[in-house]
Amino acid sequence: MKLQSAQRRGRPSTTSATVGDFVLSAMICFAAASPFVLVREAKAYNFRISLDNLAGKVGLNSGPEPELTSVIGNIIYGALGLLGVVSLLIIIIAGYKWMMAGGNEETVSNARAMIKNAVIGVIIALGAYAITYFVISKLI
Repeated sequence: MKLQSAQRRGRPSTTSATVGDFVLSAMICFAAASPFVLVREAKAYNFRISLDNLAGKVGLNSGPEPELTSVIGNIIYGALGLLGVVSLLIIIIAGYKWMMAGGNEETVSNARAMIKNAVIGVIIALGAYAITYFVISKLI
């Protein structure tokens, strides 16, 4: 039925004609409804105050600047967290390589080595996290 109406209008009988009709109808509906949208004044000041209150409740102070030791600790914790994510991705990629090896011993041994190295990296990252936590807690 739709293809016949498209052919009567002189358009090619493809689904792109019906998609074009749908897009045109949607644009007309949105344009017709746009005057009825109520515009309100922005309440940015009140939003900022409530955002600062919420930040204070969760422990993100917008007051004085933090000490250098806590900034360094946060950077180190972030870097170690990123290392954990990277090693998890390496383990996932190695597992995929192992599954797709298809019996090829060289690929399987390569995937096993990748998993072993990623686990060693996680252990080193956890050790570094523990040492950093100990040192930063003694400095603060």
